[in-house]
Amino acid sequence: MEKKRDFLEKAGTRPGKTILITGGHLSNLGVQALLFTTIEHLSRRFPDRDVYLLSYRDHLRPEAEKQAFTFTILPWDLEIKTELLWKRGRWLRPLRGRRYTSQGISRLRSLLEKTAFIIDISGFSLSSQWPFRVSVQYLLNIKIASRFRIPFYIFPQSFGPFDYSWIQKKMIFPYLRKLLPYPAKIFAREASSLAALKQFTQDNVSPLPCLDMVLLNREYDLNRIFIHPPSLDPPRIASPAAAIIPNLRVMERTHRNRMFHIYQDMIDVLLQQGKKVYLFSHTGEIDAPIAEKIMRDAEGKSGVFLIEKELDAVEIRVLIRGFEFIVAARYHAVVHAYKNGVPALVFGWSSKYNELLKTFDQSQYLTDIRTGLDSVSVLAKLDALLGRLPIEEQVIQAKMKELESLDNAPVYSAIEAR
Repeated sequence: MEKKRDFLEKAGTRPGKTILITGGHLSNLGVQALLFTTIEHLSRRFPDRDVYLLSYRDHLRPEAEKQAFTFTILPWDLEIKTELLWKRGRWLRPLRGRRYTSQGISRLRSLLEKTAFIIDISGFSLSSQWPFRVSVQYLLNIKIASRFRIPFYIFPQSFGPFDYSWIQKKMIFPYLRKLLPYPAKIFAREASSLAALKQFTQDNVSPLPCLDMVLLNREYDLNRIFIHPPSLDPPRIASPAAAIIPNLRVMERTHRNRMFHIYQDMIDVLLQQGKKVYLFSHTGEIDAPIAEKIMRDAEGKSGVFLIEKELDAVEIRVLIRGFEFIVAARYHAVVHAYKNGVPALVFGWSSKYNELLKTFDQSQYLTDIRTGLDSVSVLAKLDALLGRLPIEEQVIQAKMKELESLDNAPVYSAIEAR
């Protein structure tokens, strides 16, 4: 049986000195970038506060890894949430054993009672496009904030659609109507997200879409994120080069074998054009097998490389600058590309991709797999992009210049800590 963890042994308990972050983790470079962006800004605005990331998967990391950051990582899962709300986390114990000591749960309860506010940075969780349990877990975070009367802020992210099955709608819609009005402020990234939220809450929702926080963020001040900032050592790229950044979520929602064949067709075109092709994972162990499979399928093709190094959100910003363009199925891979003026051919599976590319006048380079996947269409878009790379670079750079006057200040200024 897993050893019980008294995980709050060193947690601070200063009244009003605690900030909690939900929805964040380190495994996905997009969410990691959101986390680093949030941590940096909180450090600037609230330098005397103790910041905690609530993340079960990151709590399992080796102590040396966790201690490298300026914030503290605590576990957060269904057992903890049900214990805090109803003292019924024990219902789960016959299935997997008890994970936490009563003392640890008690200390977390004490920490919540002294929390100034909670920020959620999920990115994209509250939607029927994910398994039903993801929406339930999301709402439990709001329920806990409500129970402990903690101000709750939902930072810019995507919402909806809410096309659950009829029985799921019967179960979750009453809670959406009850809990979504609780957060002090909800920021949605897209017009479609605002429309999806409208049926459940309006007064606490920002009236206009908010651009992604990573997109508007400047260079990181690593001293505000790491105790000892690491030296950057991104892989070296031989020019001219393109990157392919796959996404398991796309594979799950389309014809898998056809997608792999399309990747090989694109690699053939790029090699014929004299480009080097680099494959890498944007989300650790989730996307790595996809990149590895594409590499195996490309065996014998000179000029195709697999980057196996585990990158972080800082290194990927530097790495992407070295490519002429990318083929990406990860939202924040596209965000990082546009921040650097790098064009992208994109495979998307939700409305967040459509609206991001529309913002940069790049919609013609999006393949929305919800409407089908056709090799001829994808290769035509690739050919069009290859023929217009210098032009599209200028279009993207001009749009980023327009956005330079914007920042995330309106989001952070909404916070009123108790």
